[in-house]
Amino acid sequence: PPSGGAAAWGMVRISADDGDEELSTLVLGSSHLLAWVDGVEELKSALPRPTAGAAAAAATAAARLHREAALLSQPAPSGVSHRTSGTARTFERATAPPGRATRVRDPPGPSLRPPVDAILTDESAQRAEASTAALRQQLDEEDAAILRDRQRREAAREERARRAAEERARAEAEATRREAELRANAEAAASNERAREGLRQASFSRDSSALTVALAEAKRVGYVGPELSEAEILAKKLVAAAAEAMRGTLARARAGEVTADLLDEALARYTGAVPPDQATLAEEAKQVAAASRALEAVVSAAAAQALGGVDTVVSAIREGERAGLEPSHPLVGQVRALEAQRTQQPSGAAIAEAGIAGTGGATPVAPVTTGGGGGMASLARSGKVTVHGESVPLSEHSTAVQVVRAADDSLSRVKDMGPDMVRVTRELGMRVNQLARIHKVIFERTQQMSALLTCVHPPDVVPASDAASARAGDVLASAPIPVHVAFLARRVVAQAGVLVEKQPAAAVPLALAVAASAQAVPAPLGAALWRAVLAELHAACPYTLPAHLPRGEGQTTDQWRLALGYKQLSRPGEPLRLETKDKYYNRVGGYITLYAALLHSDADMEFDLGCNCADRGPHERCTRCGATATSRGAKAVAKPDQGERTGMRAAWRWLARLLNQAPRRIAPVLLGPFLDALAAPLHVAFGKQFAKLLDFIAVQWVPKLEASGTLQEEERAALSRLETVVTRVQRQLKAGRAPETHEALLMPLFKEEDDTRDEGGGDGDW
Repeated sequence: PPSGGAAAWGMVRISADDGDEELSTLVLGSSHLLAWVDGVEELKSALPRPTAGAAAAAATAAARLHREAALLSQPAPSGVSHRTSGTARTFERATAPPGRATRVRDPPGPSLRPPVDAILTDESAQRAEASTAALRQQLDEEDAAILRDRQRREAAREERARRAAEERARAEAEATRREAELRANAEAAASNERAREGLRQASFSRDSSALTVALAEAKRVGYVGPELSEAEILAKKLVAAAAEAMRGTLARARAGEVTADLLDEALARYTGAVPPDQATLAEEAKQVAAASRALEAVVSAAAAQALGGVDTVVSAIREGERAGLEPSHPLVGQVRALEAQRTQQPSGAAIAEAGIAGTGGATPVAPVTTGGGGGMASLARSGKVTVHGESVPLSEHSTAVQVVRAADDSLSRVKDMGPDMVRVTRELGMRVNQLARIHKVIFERTQQMSALLTCVHPPDVVPASDAASARAGDVLASAPIPVHVAFLARRVVAQAGVLVEKQPAAAVPLALAVAASAQAVPAPLGAALWRAVLAELHAACPYTLPAHLPRGEGQTTDQWRLALGYKQLSRPGEPLRLETKDKYYNRVGGYITLYAALLHSDADMEFDLGCNCADRGPHERCTRCGATATSRGAKAVAKPDQGERTGMRAAWRWLARLLNQAPRRIAPVLLGPFLDALAAPLHVAFGKQFAKLLDFIAVQWVPKLEASGTLQEEERAALSRLETVVTRVQRQLKAGRAPETHEALLMPLFKEEDDTRDEGGGDGDW
């Protein structure tokens, strides 16, 4: 055969170009068998990877090629050409000289080939088998090497993946650790900042309980800033100040200047400000409060004519002595007087009934002070002063509550009383809602309400008071209350609780409507209306008497506040939740303004409406027919009891009761709006006595209240407003001018007509 290198490489090129993988494999096998050594490595790299089956096929093809090569080397007979296989023809095409395209074709005719056995010798077969075995061994070795290399690469890849996973796990763990560390540092910094801010705020507020909580929180989080030491020093000072204030409160409580309720509140502040192991004054304060309540219970029982034997009186006195109550304590003096009455022994103390002595005209009643000297104290010693204790207002409040409760059942059954009663109550409620701060509207609604009150004759839901015989001439207590009158009274007070809280001036139309309606109806019905309105007002707000309800035995703080008039915000079945103190104070101020307006409602404007339209509107001209209404001027409103409980005498009695009692925190909330509304009529009624009363409030009462140490933010704001009112009125009196009439009383006769003209001065046509 020709040289195998170039020929084999040419065969490879041809087989590769033809895409004949089988041919390429056969060429590889033949190159091994025929010892075509040149170019074998290049041949192997150029061919696809052979397999064991391809090696066996290559061995067979090699023997075939060898046989055909031997056949081609022999001369052919004349006229006969050799027929070659496809492989031999391809070989001939590959070995042709460059530049000449050779195409081997079999000539026509039969193929003349010698037998295969004559050409394939044993030696060639052995060489083919040896070459095939060598090739198979080489291929196996290469397969093993490839497998080992693949396994090595996979092991290396797995090792790299394992190391990468470990690296990622270490990185994630490190990131988690750093994140947790940063979060912990941030939380610690935030906790320290909150602790520092809490210490600063508590120190600024000087609230001992808040400072104690802030200190505990700062120590819990480990805060060690300078605010901690400063707060600890301040806490010690506040504890000492709380103890000193508690000693002062105890001394005033023993003297009767602080009530048991205020003492309880002071005790609560003291125990909140002082650690339990240092609260040495707590038991002493509880003993004083219990003794004061025992004395107060005796006085209340005596006022209600329900006092038992003398043993109860003596026991209360002994309890007061054990608590260290001073003989000058008002309750001690009253109880000793009761003891003297029970044992028929004369006593130096006297209990004066609350009320205004004398008949005809307004007899001044000035407050009593405990200090010596002139001024109000001299008036007390001269006998012109009637001491107003707390038992009488409490008794009056109890009576008012009984009146309201007696009307509850009937008011809940109005729908069962017939269509006329349903219509009357519905229209009465509508007329109350339609009241406005315009005299014409008040006059028109008053006429409508008085007509409704007299058009039906329902049964009485509240009979005459049993105490009428004890108070001669008390027409209010002896007036039975019909059901529609009770409904109107409740509607007026409810409207006041909604409107007057935010708009104190809304009390004036309500008060004028009540006074004018009571005058327009028959006298018994008018007295019943006054009695019902005052009872509803006193029951809704005890401070309109003023009555300071004591905290009952076993009564919780929320239950006591409910009795004082706090609104319940929670639904039935839910935990008890009440309104805030500032909202309660606002509503109490509204009730006080309504009470003051009722006492001052002594004149009403009358009008000639000019038509009989149902709803004429608030303007001067009727909105329906255009008729013009004219004012006939003011008409005095006659009170059924000559003002004893519905006029300026009742206003002076209210002031005397409030100022004779020990100052309480809520007192500025009551006194401020009362004086603001009634300064002018009180000066007209009492002249210099009113000026002296203002001096007493400014010089003695206000400093005494401030010295009690019980005022909080709401009470301080109310006290500031009270001082503003007192200072303004005193300045006006010193300038020789009468106090100015409250702006709420300065109402217009009519509402101004709406200006519908456009800006260009047109006639209003759009």
